Amino acid sequence: MTPVHSSEPFLWKDYAPMVFRKLREMFGVEAGGYMRSLCSDAALRQLNSPGKSGACFFLSHDDRFFVKTLKKGEQALLFSSLPAYHKHMASHPHSLLTKFFGLHRVTTPGGKKVHFVVMGNLFNTVVQLHKKFDLKGSRLGRTVGPGGTDNPHAILKDLDLDMSFRLADGWLDRLMYQLKADCGLLESCAIMDYSLLLGVHYRSRGELQVASTGPNGTKPLGLASTSTNASGGGGGLFGKD
Repeated sequence: MTPVHSSEPFLWKDYAPMVFRKLREMFGVEAGGYMRSLCSDAALRQLNSPGKSGACFFLSHDDRFFVKTLKKGEQALLFSSLPAYHKHMASHPHSLLTKFFGLHRVTTPGGKKVHFVVMGNLFNTVVQLHKKFDLKGSRLGRTVGPGGTDNPHAILKDLDLDMSFRLADGWLDRLMYQLKADCGLLESCAIMDYSLLLGVHYRSRGELQVASTGPNGTKPLGLASTSTNASGGGGGLFGKD
């Protein structure tokens, strides 16, 4: 059942509803709030830049969720990887992998069927993100080009990364452990085209005086942490310098 809305009627189908229900519970997303974010009168906002695959991307009105349309092959890959993904996320609560909240199909009054996946929006945070990066570990064509780095809304690439991050004792070990575990899952599912999303917040002088505590009780010079808040989106790194 979808919330009451004034738009045209449509048919909604859930794929693997029990598995995704468990995932949403694991990620702290309440069922009613999830449906209100996606199916209320406030329309989804379509993003300007479509993916290379030709997929369309949308953002929920409350900025909590990304919606991506899927082709049959993509849907089949996600569906076949779901058991391993669920097991991995259950055993790695600080995973940096994208959080998947649902796999659905909508049938319009005209009979058109659209398959899509709902993901967490990593960049929906309580702090302002001054820079955002999509890092693939490659140099070939990995820059937004002249003038692009001055655009506060641009998603920067590998060659645009002009800073380093200092981590307190214990943070690097935990980070590398989680990255290796997450990459192990992707490898087991034969997934190789992925990247690391990174959001950077420049702390004010006041924020610098109230430093966050590292895993061993130390005060880190920089901060890197996994986003475990469902409204904060999927896995990823937040770097503060």
